[in-house]
Order: sequence, then C-alpha cells, then structure tokens
Amino acid sequence: MNAKQIADIIIARASKQVERVMRDEIPRKAVIIANNHFRQNFRDGGFTDDGLHAWF
Repeated sequence: MNAKQIADIIIARASKQVERVMRDEIPRKAVIIANNHFRQNFRDGGFTDDGLHAWF
C-alpha cells in the first residue's frame, strides 16, 4: 500500500465522519440549544434575545 492509497482511505473515512456529524449530531445539538433558550425565556419571564423584554 502506498502513500496515495493510505491518504485516500483516510479522506474517505473523514468524509463519512463529517457526514455523520452533520446528519446526526449537529441537528441534535441545535435542538438542545434552542430548547434551553426557550426554557430560559420562561424562567426569566420575558424574551431574552436583545435584553430582557417582559411579557406584561
């Protein structure tokens, strides 16, 4: 096995790992962040996007 073949194998594995992360892990992390932000708004009693804006 030469260096070119080894590099091709490494690149193919990395590509599969990146695809898996983009398909599975990143969407889950985005949902967790959004959910935590939404819940924090309720704990604070208002929207916290641009400073605290109370609901009432």
